[in-house]
Amino acid sequence: MTESEKLLRLPHTGLRVPDRSLSLSNMRTHQGREGLAYTATLRVDGKPVGQISDEADGRGCWLFPNDRSVYGQDHLDAYAARCRTDAGRDVDAELLLAALGDEHAWNRKLRMLPPGRMQMRRMEHIASDDDEPRGEPFSAGEGNSAMPRNDEQLAVLAQRLMAEAPPSRHGWWQGWRDGRWQDITERPDGVDPQLYG
Repeated sequence: MTESEKLLRLPHTGLRVPDRSLSLSNMRTHQGREGLAYTATLRVDGKPVGQISDEADGRGCWLFPNDRSVYGQDHLDAYAARCRTDAGRDVDAELLLAALGDEHAWNRKLRMLPPGRMQMRRMEHIASDDDEPRGEPFSAGEGNSAMPRNDEQLAVLAQRLMAEAPPSRHGWWQGWRDGRWQDITERPDGVDPQLYG
């Protein structure tokens, strides 16, 4: 990636991509051994180029191309090399596919949410053996509530979440308001306020 390349930020994962050419469609989910598994169609500029699959079994997310000469693993690796996480870290093809899956899933949830409701997610870090955060946060839980109409209602919601579904000391709750993720509860110390929202 060149210094001058302008990256676009995807709204739900914060992944920075060079363009919006890659997308998913036809996502089908089922319960896997270690969580929610899925298959989906990978599209480049709207055209299907293969299937991706994550069986939620610890082996990761994989591309099964329709025609490797048109779009295969090499193409995907080259695109991923131009991407960055929200914190600026390098991205590999597996992380890219997982992020595209998350983006697709969040967009679908938001479309299905009844009017007047706010989608929420609990952001968490993986903790090391000495209970220190590792890597970047991820969505570890979700829910929805009535859309807060003002800061006072948002504060009441934050108190309720801390009482009924508190995050770990490395986590916090966010809600989708005004076209972006906004913090509901306070972020842990050390989490950049410009990221993951």
